Amino acid sequence: MTDLSTKTTKFDLIVIGAGSGGLTAAEFASALGASVALVEADERLGGECLHAGCVPSKAFIHAARRFQTVRDHLDPWDELKKDSFAKAMRDVQASINKVEADHDNKEYYEAMGVKVFIGRAKFTSHDTISIGDAQSLQGKRFIIATGSRPLIPNIPGLADTTYLTNENFFKQTELPGSLVVIGGGPIGCELGQAMAMFGTNLTIISQDERLLPRDEPEASAALQASLEKMPNVTLVFNAKITAVSSENGATVSYDVADEHLSVSAEKLLVATGRAANTDLGLESAEVKYTDRLIVTSDRLQTSNKKIYAIGDVMGGPNFTHVAVDQAVAATQNALLGRKQTKRDLGELPWATFTYPEIAHLGANEASLVKAQTEFKTHVLNLEAVDKAVADQETGMVKVMVDNKGLILGATAIGGPASEIIGQLALAKREGIKLTGLGDTLQAYPTYAFGLKLFASNLSLEEFKASSSKKLVYLLRKFTLR
Repeated sequence: MTDLSTKTTKFDLIVIGAGSGGLTAAEFASALGASVALVEADERLGGECLHAGCVPSKAFIHAARRFQTVRDHLDPWDELKKDSFAKAMRDVQASINKVEADHDNKEYYEAMGVKVFIGRAKFTSHDTISIGDAQSLQGKRFIIATGSRPLIPNIPGLADTTYLTNENFFKQTELPGSLVVIGGGPIGCELGQAMAMFGTNLTIISQDERLLPRDEPEASAALQASLEKMPNVTLVFNAKITAVSSENGATVSYDVADEHLSVSAEKLLVATGRAANTDLGLESAEVKYTDRLIVTSDRLQTSNKKIYAIGDVMGGPNFTHVAVDQAVAATQNALLGRKQTKRDLGELPWATFTYPEIAHLGANEASLVKAQTEFKTHVLNLEAVDKAVADQETGMVKVMVDNKGLILGATAIGGPASEIIGQLALAKREGIKLTGLGDTLQAYPTYAFGLKLFASNLSLEEFKASSSKKLVYLLRKFTLR
């Protein structure tokens, strides 16, 4: 760690926030030969994704699925549940520690020439920040990458009740007997379902009419069906939370239609969205923001032309891969005068790591209908994919294409949906028609081969309906004479 008494106070680029986006920007800027300062409020680098998001949640979900497999073949004793949960949490910390030790640490970045400062940054002018009371840094350019934190709703009694968010969820060491989750989005569904797989009695309370309201209805229905098969899961929709108390651990009172209901559990998880970390003295830097979100141009530039912003502080979409992509663009713009723009969200893939796994790319059917875009929908049922049959996986891949056969959007449900969507994302990016995926050799049996076969069959259907069929008939007749 750099000593805060250092006299080096001027840098080509100052990156505020050492999450995935900030670390990418700092490393890239250093590779370009710039003098770089990286400022992080926490003692450990890596941000939300490493310590309370992507890495720990996926390690925890992996452990929960393994335990669920055991439960499908054996009625486990309570001690087995407790031991497995404790081991899962140790595995979560091991995953975090490995990533941190490999590259998300101060020594790694300082070895490449990045000066790392630990402390909370505040702008004191258009080109200067303070770190606590001890240090002032001046920069020619800045990138704000401070991410977001859990959004805590204003519910009567919540502030006086002990509750979990994704930030402290992975600090648990004992499996609770019951859990109430407020929120039916990705975080609530991922963590809630994983806890239910370990045997915790789970209640998810959502204000929406379905789970994952931003996903396709088929995805929501598939996840709901999976959860409803579990005897220890209760789902509540269209609920208005009226109060929370610490009675019986945690008690949540809510209204559904004209009914006044409540549920109690040992633990409460609040998963109601994210709030941007923009408490940075932005007024002193003349950086405009609205509803605590920093306003940027298409080139990720704020109202202060020296300052750029990336990731969650702009209001999303709140994905690590988006922040990393924006970090590369913003660094080039800030240091090289490039004019890289924000990525077209039509190319954006994302995944929710529930069971079944759900992934999405680009536009959905509802948005295409609303925009009056002409499109066709093609559906691959995983029951037709040999690898899915072997894996005992069900689900579907739905792809929307324009009148030229180019991919507009897609949803994958089941199997390795997050990997399936990657092939479609590459095809969309490269302007490859859906039927063009049939031209690539793929190993058998794989989901990729299933997608190839699906595309080949679509090509065959198009051929049967085209005038080319007559030409082939004549060529075959001539050749076979």
